[in-house]
Amino acid sequence: MFRSKSVRCLAVVSLLGLMLTFGYAFAQQAERGQSSYMPVDTKESFASLMARLSGEKAGAEQEHSAVLNERYDLSDRPAQGITMERGKPLQEGVRVKLPSGVTWEQLAAMSADEIRERGLWPKGFLPLPHPFHPTGGQVFPKEEIDAINNPEDPAAGTRRMRFGRELYVERDDFMENPPKNFYRLAPGREVRLRYAYFVTCRDVVKNSAGEVIELRCTYDPATRGGNAPDGRKVRATLHWVDAASAVPAEIRLYNALFTRPDPGVAGDFFADLNPNSLEVLTRSRLEPVLAGAPPGEPVQFERQGYFCLDPDAQPGHLVFNRTVGLRDSWAKAQVSGG
Repeated sequence: MFRSKSVRCLAVVSLLGLMLTFGYAFAQQAERGQSSYMPVDTKESFASLMARLSGEKAGAEQEHSAVLNERYDLSDRPAQGITMERGKPLQEGVRVKLPSGVTWEQLAAMSADEIRERGLWPKGFLPLPHPFHPTGGQVFPKEEIDAINNPEDPAAGTRRMRFGRELYVERDDFMENPPKNFYRLAPGREVRLRYAYFVTCRDVVKNSAGEVIELRCTYDPATRGGNAPDGRKVRATLHWVDAASAVPAEIRLYNALFTRPDPGVAGDFFADLNPNSLEVLTRSRLEPVLAGAPPGEPVQFERQGYFCLDPDAQPGHLVFNRTVGLRDSWAKAQVSGG
C-alpha cells in the first residue's frame, strides 16, 4: 500500500527494547544484575586477593608496556632549557605514533569521517585498556550518522542520527542462548548496527528476576558506515535509536477485528471478536526527527510496518498508528517450527 516515494524509513524501538551500552554504566530504574561494573563486593579474603593480584602484576605491566610502545614514541628527548619544578626535564615533540606512511599534515587535510573510514585514527588517542574492564573506557565522541530516508528512492535524501554510548535495540534482536539460524545479537557475537558500526556483545546484565536488561558491548571504529575494511562479514543488521536523543511515543498496533474470516457463522458474532485487535505500547522510543512529523504522513518503522501520526498526538505526546505490518522471518520460522 505504501510504496510511495514520500515514505521515509526510520527506526523505532518498542516497549520491549534493550539498552545497549559501550563501556560505560548507565543509570536505570530497574535493578541491575552482577557485572564487572558493580560496586566491589568481593567474597575473596584480602590475603588471597593480594596474592592473586601480585601474581598477575608482572603480566599486566608487560601488556601495558607493549601497548604504550605501540602507540607512543617513548624515547628520551628532553626539551632544552625547560624543566619541571624539581628540575626534571620536560619531553618535547609529538609522541603519538601515526600509521605507517601517514603524516600529521595528511591527517589535517582529511575529514574525521575519512580518517575513520580509512582506518587511520592514531591509536594514541584511544583509551588504554584496563585488565579488569575489557569493555570499559571506549571513547564515544558525540557524532552523527548519515541514514538513508528511503532505500528505494535516492532522491529522498538522508537524515542525521545521533550515535552515543547508550542505544536501544529491540529485545527480540537478542538471545542469550541462541538456537540454530538465529543470527542477531548474542554473547560474543558481532552484528551490524544499521548505517553505523559493527558491535560485539561482551557482557549481559540482569535484574533480580533474571531478566536481561542491558548488554555491554564494544564497537569497531573502523567499520563506520557498516562495512569492515578487512572484509569480514556479519549475518545480521539491527536497527537502533540513540537513548539520549530518542523521543517517547505511544504506538497503536491494529490487528484483525475478528479471529476468523466468517465471524458469526457459529451463531455468536461477538464470540469471534479478537481481544487483541488493538495493542497499545506506551513506552516506545523513536528517532527525534519524528517529533515533527505531520498528521497523516506515512512512515515506515524498520522491520515493523507502516505507520502514520494519529490526530490524538500532541506536542510531547506522540501517537502513531500501524496501518500495515511487515513480516519477521525469524518469528515466522518460530511459528512454523523451523
